[in-house]
Amino acid sequence: ERERLALITAGDGGAELAHGLRWKLLEGLGVGAPVWDVLGFAHGPFQRFVREPLTLVALDVRGGLFAPLFARLGRLLDPALHRLVVLTPRALDGLAGFLEHDALFDGVVLRALAHAPRDLRDWPGKGLDGPLYDLGCDAEGG
Repeated sequence: ERERLALITAGDGGAELAHGLRWKLLEGLGVGAPVWDVLGFAHGPFQRFVREPLTLVALDVRGGLFAPLFARLGRLLDPALHRLVVLTPRALDGLAGFLEHDALFDGVVLRALAHAPRDLRDWPGKGLDGPLYDLGCDAEGG
């Protein structure tokens, strides 16, 4: 069974960034990942995964501003079951910060693919998604 994965955010802009980065996980690794606020994590997700494997990828969209909060989150986790990866761009804000987060996240996906290789050119449902994408056809495929 695959280890569970979630994205953790804090502050303004984190959730929007995380929702966009989730597509890399869906396309690259074939896994979905919820997006949780770091403070909200303790209320439900932590209770759910306290005794189960979980990897959290934290997006520090303010260039380290939330580092103390993510450090506290790390102290909440069991190192035998949980991993916390904090992505902190050097750029503080704006487009540069977004692009750096995007590149840092690419590194996470590439490391995961190295650990559990997957052929991204020949996926299991290749060619079977026509009913969704063949525009101009009726619901019956004609």
